[in-house]
Amino acid sequence: MGIDLEHGTIAVGWKSIGDASSLDWDDIWDKAAETYPDKSDRSHSIDANALWNFFHEIEIGDKILARRGRKILLAVGTVTKTAYYDWEKGLERVGGDENLCYPNFIEVDWEKLPIEYDELAFGMYTLQGPFDYDYYQELTQGEVPEPEESDTLNESRFRLERYLEDFIVTNFEQIFEGKYERYQTEGDSVGQQYPIMNDDGRVIGRIDILAKNREDESLLVIELKRDYGVDTTVGQILWYMGWVKENLCDEGQDVKGLIICTDKDEKLDYTLQMLEDRVEVKFYSVRFQLQSNT
Repeated sequence: MGIDLEHGTIAVGWKSIGDASSLDWDDIWDKAAETYPDKSDRSHSIDANALWNFFHEIEIGDKILARRGRKILLAVGTVTKTAYYDWEKGLERVGGDENLCYPNFIEVDWEKLPIEYDELAFGMYTLQGPFDYDYYQELTQGEVPEPEESDTLNESRFRLERYLEDFIVTNFEQIFEGKYERYQTEGDSVGQQYPIMNDDGRVIGRIDILAKNREDESLLVIELKRDYGVDTTVGQILWYMGWVKENLCDEGQDVKGLIICTDKDEKLDYTLQMLEDRVEVKFYSVRFQLQSNT
């Protein structure tokens, strides 16, 4: 994605697909398959989802946050014109170099800031959101929103926990001591927010982290237990595991689940007893401690 603060736009590529503004999802998928025959069907679906959302999900009046890295907010924009295709405009922006052309545009009224935060304010994803209004207000005022207050310091949900998934991915080798590697197929991103697709190729869910055992090549579905209940957490990881077994596993290849949460849960314990060794639970904690320099 290209962000042009000077000319008031954001733009995306897929130039070889051509004008997808009037195509439905299936037509975009067919175009992607025709244009990139060496990519997998899964990659075609990811491309189709991205282009479809760009043209059909972003509306006039929506707020766009332009960031650099994970600590700098460059600008805040308001969408003034929804997505359209303009090959000549794309060429003009890059001095006529077709290899660099991003021909799909959304027009944005940018308010340049910039704001640099003292701590992480954004996740690792290129596209992130939507944000709730209070969170957006605090970010644009130069503050990283504080966690909810708690009775004790150690129980407070520090900002680090907002990025637990990113932390696990970044430190994956150390956390799992080399036993697992993040799952990857040709043309796909490495194991994080792994898209689950229905028979039509549409994304219907995302696995937080998908990994593979280096020794026996079994697959591991890793889900973070957030604020939703036990029923939702267990139900979700089981149907993710079922989808992985049906769509990714070779004959004889096993799949297991891992739920990562912060507190013990009696209901979760009872539920997992019935699943024997199929799903495991691990606990994490965030500790804040000041030490002197002596």
